[in-house]
Amino acid sequence: MRKKVIIIYSFKSTLFKECNRVYINIPFNVWDVCGQKGQIPVEVEISGLAFECKLVPKGNGSYYIPILKEVYKSIDFFKEIEVHFKVISGLSRISSNSPYSKENPIRIIDSINYLRQPQKWILRTNVPCHACRNFC
Repeated sequence: MRKKVIIIYSFKSTLFKECNRVYINIPFNVWDVCGQKGQIPVEVEISGLAFECKLVPKGNGSYYIPILKEVYKSIDFFKEIEVHFKVISGLSRISSNSPYSKENPIRIIDSINYLRQPQKWILRTNVPCHACRNFC
């Protein structure tokens, strides 16, 4: 049986504000180091305070950690802090007790009917055609 390895990523950083939100910039390429892309669910620990969130992608492997108001109010905004996080499978605040899944979805689409409007009923406009510059 394979053991699940949990990797904890650690670094020092400071808080910064952008668009009325507070973040911590992750100083390494998350795509390369963590091997994941998109909004990545993580468990973060800062100054003894632990919380879960999804990393905010900023492009090309750069990510921010969004900081909750309760957390940043208890931390010195300008002081360098030790940050630890680990990637988790999903956020615990999202109910995993749902009876629905990909195998058992809420709805199943049985069929889709596609209807195409006949060409002669296309609405004509007062705008010239791009190709011939006439009013088609």
